[in-house]
Order: sequence, then C-alpha cells, then structure tokens
Amino acid sequence: VVHLTTRTYTSWREMILLCLKYMISRNVAVLYNLNGIKGTKKKFRDLNICNILVECVQYKFKEATTLEILKRISLILAGARDWQGSRHKKD
Repeated sequence: VVHLTTRTYTSWREMILLCLKYMISRNVAVLYNLNGIKGTKKKFRDLNICNILVECVQYKFKEATTLEILKRISLILAGARDWQGSRHKKD
C-alpha cells in the first residue's frame, strides 16, 4: 500500500491504470470485470485488491469518489486485452 501511495501521479485516473498494471498481469486482468456479469468473467469488486486500490486512490486524491474510481477500474479491465498492444499484433 505504501508503495502505491508514495509514487507521483498526474491524476487519479493515471494512478488507477498504473497501479492495476503493477498489481496484476494482463493474463489475470482479462479474467475479470468489475461486477462479474458478462459470461465467465469473475467479479473484481469482491476482491480485497479492489478495496485497497480504492482506498489508496482516495488517500492520494481526495476529490476522487468511490463511484468514479470503480467506473475507471471497469473501463481499464474492459481494455485489459490490449494492455501489451496484443490487439494490434499480427501473428
């Protein structure tokens, strides 16, 4: 937790993206969405890591609301398939 909050971020949105990429790999991220609703996706919101991330962001950026943070996490997880440019690679 200390490591996540001691870095310098330009915005809370950037912090969420960088922290998620630091904490979980692309292969793990593609298994989750925020609420676990679609198909076989697991629910990220129930994980302790989600709560830790929300608390760290709110500690560092007081203006970020829980709802805004969760929406951003949802968008980032939805795009996890392309974290390493894998959609653009031609095999």
